[in-house]
Amino acid sequence: MATKSIASRLRGSRRFLSGFVAGAVVGAAGAGFTALQFFRGQGAEGAVTGKQPDDD
Repeated sequence: MATKSIASRLRGSRRFLSGFVAGAVVGAAGAGFTALQFFRGQGAEGAVTGKQPDDD
């Protein structure tokens, strides 16, 4: 009786853990993509406005 309870809890825990890991991977990928687009936009902004870095 107690064995069934432990086994079912372990299965639920694995399901939760796999879902948590999948969500973390998708979230990290989305954040990385957003940061990449943001920094590319910052570089393109200088080209559009014609600003050049100072060469002193």
